Amino acid sequence: MVGQGVLLECIDDATVENILLINRNSIDMAHPKIKEILHQDFTDFKALQAVFKDFDACLPESLQMIASSLKAGLTLREALNVAAKNAPPLFAREMQEILKQNHFGIPLGEAMNSLRQKVNTSSVNISFGAMIICNRMGGKLPDMLNKIVALIEKRNKVERKLKSLTAQGRMQAYIVCAFPIIVYVGMYFFNRRWVDLLHNDLYGQIALGLAVVLEIIGIAMMAKIMKLDI
Repeated sequence: MVGQGVLLECIDDATVENILLINRNSIDMAHPKIKEILHQDFTDFKALQAVFKDFDACLPESLQMIASSLKAGLTLREALNVAAKNAPPLFAREMQEILKQNHFGIPLGEAMNSLRQKVNTSSVNISFGAMIICNRMGGKLPDMLNKIVALIEKRNKVERKLKSLTAQGRMQAYIVCAFPIIVYVGMYFFNRRWVDLLHNDLYGQIALGLAVVLEIIGIAMMAKIMKLDI
């Protein structure tokens, strides 16, 4: 199988330091290089976004490296090979996987598209989508990559600024959500009789249940309001 062949080549290749496997079933192979993650739905990688959280962070630097290589006259495959050797480890590992797949006969565009589906962030979709299109139809890929890098950096700057400006609001939301729980704990330790009314009296139980439901709704609404999607 192509996948098994790529894995064995990566294990034997001294330049490949780490191998990240995402499988439906375990391969039952132990090796210092291999890190295996089991995932059933290959149409949805949202549950694995934490695994790729650092990929976007090293994307601008790596794309600039690819753009510089293309400007120097290298082909796209050669530029990816340069990135596989010199880019940050997480990006380099994915480029090595793309090149290994291409070496075993998978078209370069298809290999890059598999990375887009696996990482599935907006920055990766835009940048590798541009590479796939230019690889098929031609175009000024170096200039396009530089523009994408500028766009990613501006978006990251805006996101950091928004998080900074909304830090006070987030802290206020945490306090508001925690206040009912703090009051309940304080009543439990300092005036147990009031808490007993909530537990033993019918109206108290109704009030306590309503308070819990409203607290959950409030936390959900606060989380949705505080979520930044840029």
